[in-house]
Amino acid sequence: RAEDLVLHIPVPSATNPTLFVSGVTPATGEFKLTKDDGSAANMATSSGASSYVIQHPANPLLLKVFISASHMTADNVTVTGQDATSPAEWANICIHIPTTAA
Repeated sequence: RAEDLVLHIPVPSATNPTLFVSGVTPATGEFKLTKDDGSAANMATSSGASSYVIQHPANPLLLKVFISASHMTADNVTVTGQDATSPAEWANICIHIPTTAA
């Protein structure tokens, strides 16, 4: 709680979720951050912002998700991702992060 968090996540294929998609470049609006059931806010797609999602610099099968300490002050933080292209190349993603003890 109240500390920067970095996650490296694979991106499942929309057509075959047992496979990961290589080279995903997140577009604006595809990834959103929600704190304590509040409104969803777009995450940045370039490093240097307070919270962002980018293609992992060393592994094309992963995305790097950075959530700043200021966003990790909520009891529940959720990151959702939905491919904006049609048809979707990658499957929807949801990561829920409880920051307090159960």
